[in-house]
Amino acid sequence: MVTLSVMTVLYLATSVSAGGCPSGFFYLPNAQSCYKLMAETQPWGYSSERCSYLSATSHLAVIDNSEEDTAVSDYLNSLDFNTEELQHCSYKERSVFYIAGQRKDPTDCQSAFVWKKEGSEAKEMEYTNWPSNEPDCVGSYGSKATCLVYDTTDNATHVWNDVACDMYQCSICEDNPLA
Repeated sequence: MVTLSVMTVLYLATSVSAGGCPSGFFYLPNAQSCYKLMAETQPWGYSSERCSYLSATSHLAVIDNSEEDTAVSDYLNSLDFNTEELQHCSYKERSVFYIAGQRKDPTDCQSAFVWKKEGSEAKEMEYTNWPSNEPDCVGSYGSKATCLVYDTTDNATHVWNDVACDMYQCSICEDNPLA
């Protein structure tokens, strides 16, 4: 009879897949990172916590450059949002996903957007993909838009949009355990 240590069991339960990704994540070679679409709709803070619980190195996605932006957009475009699992991530041919951006001061619409990961210091954004009219700080029902989503208007071209952090959205988690 073989007895496994607790550490061995934990390692086997969280073993990495192709590309060095934790189980359930999909490796995007052009982004050089692993991603997981979370089809459960939650507010930004809960989404951030949920991503960080998936592995020791996972977090809401941080889009650092145009290559990564294109790779994530292409991945999302490859998904079928008519499936039962993903249909609530799409509404009227529009899909919206939280990523790790939030205003430096979430109570101030004039503060800059930064990348925020659970348990880490905020990181300045060096790359952005805002359309010309964003960020505009216009949230739903009079709330301030201080969180960042990966947004589409035609389920094809993904751009950034600022939304209220209490909106219930799907999210994109990222993990790069080999970085």
